[in-house]
Amino acid sequence: MQKTLSNEKKMNAIVMKILLQINAKRGGELWAATTSIKNLMVAGIDVFHDPDNKGCSIAGFVSSLNPSYSKWVSHTCRQVTMNAGSMIMRGASTITYSLSISSAPSRSWWIRCALRS
Repeated sequence: MQKTLSNEKKMNAIVMKILLQINAKRGGELWAATTSIKNLMVAGIDVFHDPDNKGCSIAGFVSSLNPSYSKWVSHTCRQVTMNAGSMIMRGASTITYSLSISSAPSRSWWIRCALRS
């Protein structure tokens, strides 16, 4: 540890990582993405089917909440109790509640992962 802390380059990297962690924990944005499409919401949904427990599937939903795509909301649920349509509706109601703007996105981009092993 003494050797690491005495190296100025390593010390600068350590201090930077600590500052980034503090910023993130206080709600700061560590990164952002841009797109030419204004007022776009990016959302995704996928389902995991348990091969050992037939009939037990887990659905997941995620959606962006701000224009820089750095804040997200997500939900998961067992599909035994909920179908995909109601999963999307629950996600949409969460987005509506979570958004701190008065208007909904004018466009949305949905991603559905369908990879199978």
